[in-house]
Amino acid sequence: MLRLTTIVLLALCFNSISSAHAQNLAIASFNVESDRDTRAELVAEDFQRLPAMHVWALQEVTDQETLDLFVATVSEATGFQFAGHLGTTGGQYDDYLAIMYLEQAFTGVSFREMDEVGGGRHPLMMTATTWTGTTISFINNHFNRGDETTREGQARRLRDYIVDHADEAIIALGTFNFDYDHQGARRGGNSAFTAFGRGDNVGWIQPMCMYNDNCPATGSQCNPHYENFLDFIFVGGVAREWQSVSDLAFIGENYCRRDGDGYSDHRPVLGQLALPAAE
Repeated sequence: MLRLTTIVLLALCFNSISSAHAQNLAIASFNVESDRDTRAELVAEDFQRLPAMHVWALQEVTDQETLDLFVATVSEATGFQFAGHLGTTGGQYDDYLAIMYLEQAFTGVSFREMDEVGGGRHPLMMTATTWTGTTISFINNHFNRGDETTREGQARRLRDYIVDHADEAIIALGTFNFDYDHQGARRGGNSAFTAFGRGDNVGWIQPMCMYNDNCPATGSQCNPHYENFLDFIFVGGVAREWQSVSDLAFIGENYCRRDGDGYSDHRPVLGQLALPAAE
């Protein structure tokens, strides 16, 4: 089963990019929702309300114009220059994968889509070297929702990739659609969740709200039909040894009531990891 990464940085406030020499890497996953009832300019408001991150993994980005809006919003709100990269798969749903990143925090940035994992949206990987000299592969995912067999295959192949690159630092995040029941009797995920965790090669940075018993009733999203966590941050390879913390954003407010007004129906998942000291 998945090994839960120990939460040891309880005092962190997700503000690490305020110092160029900070050792803490701040990351986030946000399904911005591409449905017709969602308005990108309203979703952009939530970026303004969130702490500054080094990397944003975005799911359901409608098009390049939408990504450009989010990049401009985050850059203006933080006073730092961000860049964005849009994937090429997912057009049949109008929900592409994208990654935004703080330009000054990384060198040697490259992207590729992991067609070997399969599915309608191939995972989007960004590999880059941080300001501390640590090279990390960030893998943004949106696994299949409706086909359990496809989703389980994606989970198995991504896990195999992580196993085959155990000497590297890997952070896999996004909407995995693992249907993890955080409060019911089942207390577990679906078959894809089980397949992804087989062999104990992947660590889940479990949100602090699970420890504090204050997670929203519907988990990381708003649809009461699911009442589960669909969005996750996982670590693989050497990144499993890093101290880490994560939590859902906007827990202290009725976030989901705004879904019908044009905002996203997923809560952002925020994470922070302590990078190894520069050699």
